[in-house]
Order: sequence, then structure tokens, then C-alpha cells
Amino acid sequence: MCFFDCFLLRTKKTLKIDSSFGEAVVNYSHLLMRLGELEQARLLLESHLRNKPRDQKAINNLSIILAEKWQDKKAEILFRKVLRSRADDFAPSLLYNHGVLLFK
Repeated sequence: MCFFDCFLLRTKKTLKIDSSFGEAVVNYSHLLMRLGELEQARLLLESHLRNKPRDQKAINNLSIILAEKWQDKKAEILFRKVLRSRADDFAPSLLYNHGVLLFK
């Protein structure tokens, strides 16, 4: 079993134990994105964000997925919501990815 498969298996087990563990959700959604499973990643992130609506990393990943699926308007709404609500406390990746979306 390769490192990637082990990481995928351990992340799935972690989420079975604690489905609200944000870092595991974000990492697993990233793995799903890399595997081309955008719809599964989107569903995972949307479910997580219902319980933790301010998880910036999850919002960032969901926005990327939406932009990849040409749902730019929804991605823009998510980015603006976070950037507006926490003007001095947001992750730099949110700013960067919002810029990429605007450039697109």
C-alpha cells in the first residue's frame, strides 16, 4: 500500500470517529479533488459547513470546487461572505484564490 492510499484510509477512519474534525474534512476534500471526485468533495464540504459555517479552509476548498465546475457566482458569494465578515482575520489563501477567481 502506498503512502497516498494509507493517508486516504486514515483520513476516512478519522472522519468516522469525528466527522466535525475540520482539518480532516479539508484534507479529505483535497484528496477527493485530486482524484477528480469534485461532487463528492463538494457534498462533504457543504455538510461540514452546515455545522461549522466559518471554517475558512473548508470555504476555500468549496469555492475552488465551485469555480472548477464553472459556478463562479456561487464561489464569489462564498469568498465575499468570508472576506466581509472577518476583515482582519482571514486566511491569505482566501485572498489569493479570490484573486484567481476574479482573474478567470
